[in-house]
Amino acid sequence: MSHCQKSGTEYTPAVGTTGRASLLATPDMLNVADPASGNLGYGVGAGAYRLSPHAITTPERFGPLTWADYTATVDPYVSDVFNITITYQQGQFSGKHDGFRQATFERSEFCSACHDVTNPLIERTYTEWRSSRYADRPGNGEPHPPYDSSPPTSGPRLSYIADWGPHALPVPLELQAHNLEHGGVLLQYNCPHGCPDVAGRLDALARIRDGVLSAPYPFMPPGIALTAWGHLERLDRYDEEAIVRFIGTYAGVDHHLPPTSPHMAP
Repeated sequence: MSHCQKSGTEYTPAVGTTGRASLLATPDMLNVADPASGNLGYGVGAGAYRLSPHAITTPERFGPLTWADYTATVDPYVSDVFNITITYQQGQFSGKHDGFRQATFERSEFCSACHDVTNPLIERTYTEWRSSRYADRPGNGEPHPPYDSSPPTSGPRLSYIADWGPHALPVPLELQAHNLEHGGVLLQYNCPHGCPDVAGRLDALARIRDGVLSAPYPFMPPGIALTAWGHLERLDRYDEEAIVRFIGTYAGVDHHLPPTSPHMAP
């Protein structure tokens, strides 16, 4: 799997050079600037959005709520994301502040202003997403086939690994695969109704052993999944003896192929 590498100084420009006033001609922008563009026509990266005296004194396109009534119109993007029919939502505006609905508020390009900073050593979340199979942007050159299991035990991976130890949020699949390649063991759980006791025990195991990671994983049937490179064991309930045995068997076994192998991921 190849990866999108940036020096951290690039800036992806927005489409057009018209002034702010022309953008405010219509109070509601329901569609993105350029749906055929990989960045949807918006500036991406630190500096893509700026606060200025002009922005403070001039009504802005701000938020996902519409000024006009489009409540009978389906929002195609949000409906597709959640796989249910969702209509546009109208805001209740009054006083000095008018509402300006901007389509960017539903898209990752808005988040990229803070989550794709110019220093590549700090955070490139937007770039990671654009380089993954989850990106639904035109020109995405990095889709890959589904993993053979859920959670995965091998497959396409990013060029770095996730931190070992407990995680409060699910770990991206491409990171999971690379952690496993490094000889890691992942302890993941799905508790639809909550299971702080189970999560706490798994987190404790992840803290005391190098090369072990614990995290929630809501994309599988309820229970616990233990993964290592090429190995998956499912548990219906917490079984410390089985978990410790799995960790002892597989943790620390590196699975990198020789550098000359054509199958080696970058």
